[in-house]
Amino acid sequence: MLRQWAPILGLMALVLPTASFAESFEIPAQLQILSSGHLSKIVSKPQIKGDTFPLPEPPLDPAHQGASMVWCSGYEECDLWHLDAPGWKALGDPPGSAGYQFSGETNFDTRCKVTLKPKVIRASCKDASQFVFGSLDSTGLIWQLLLNNGDRYCAQSGPQTNAIVVKDEFDFWRAIRADAPMGCAIVDPN
Repeated sequence: MLRQWAPILGLMALVLPTASFAESFEIPAQLQILSSGHLSKIVSKPQIKGDTFPLPEPPLDPAHQGASMVWCSGYEECDLWHLDAPGWKALGDPPGSAGYQFSGETNFDTRCKVTLKPKVIRASCKDASQFVFGSLDSTGLIWQLLLNNGDRYCAQSGPQTNAIVVKDEFDFWRAIRADAPMGCAIVDPN
């Protein structure tokens, strides 16, 4: 029986991209905004009341190892921001038990704030002058927080996640109430 599937499985191995991530956490997006050259923002809360997001534990957390953040309009037009460890703060007692927070400049001299807590994940970057886009395609907007320990959190606002696109203009895009994606997209940050 497996012999019948071998050619198809071999073809799938050639076609499907792979990446080595420790764990992927698909999260919903209550709000995603992208304003060309000005602002990128996401707010996520668990879909089920009382649920929480898993948090990394020291020393495999962003306060020790840093992280990166990816915003993509579609699967190929991506920007990658480095969120170095000195910009992260471990919250709670013991440190990290209440989450993590980043505030600082990235590799593009863009000011970003990221909050990673059990009940909310939030990220925003202002003066994001390098992120310029046209009207988003059917893929929508993809966001990922890549921890340097290999874990990643990902959201997507588009038709696949039942997002309600409130505004879609050449230089401003806003979507609300996106479900968590079925899986984290493999993206190619520039």
